[in-house]
Amino acid sequence: MTSFFKRFVFLDLLLGLFFLVQGDITALLNTQVAALSAALVAAGSFMGYRHAIREQVENMEGGVADEQDLLDKIDDTYDLFDEDEINEAELSSEEVKQIFAEEKSKVKQKSSIKNVIRTSKGIFSPFRLFAYGFLIFGFFWLEGNANLLILPYLLGLSLLPATAVVSALTERRA
Repeated sequence: MTSFFKRFVFLDLLLGLFFLVQGDITALLNTQVAALSAALVAAGSFMGYRHAIREQVENMEGGVADEQDLLDKIDDTYDLFDEDEINEAELSSEEVKQIFAEEKSKVKQKSSIKNVIRTSKGIFSPFRLFAYGFLIFGFFWLEGNANLLILPYLLGLSLLPATAVVSALTERRA
């Protein structure tokens, strides 16, 4: 993580130095506001999801049996490898259709509102909302002061994904 941060700061300083040498202070301001916004969004997302996962782990109850059930749910999401084997030759087409409808309703229920509520804790975390607020505020502040330059702004926003790609490529070689 620290190597990622070092690479991000290095690329940010390199881009900033480029615009500073060019004498374009407005472009430098755009890249720095965008890079800071992107870093805050990434950090806010990370902290929000980390908080949601920790809260979910703290709320887990049970022991090894529940952990085994959780592993079974992950390995066999749709109960395809159930212990109770059904001999399909003995079933009529109406019974097969009924079993299919029951299984289909189970799958739909699992991915409904419960999943949305569980994952929304990370989505609507205060960290992430603040970061997106800063991103929007920075953009409109630059536009309101007639300082917005789209290309340098997009370059600043793309620093974080570029750092992720560079980090992934260099760590893959190691």
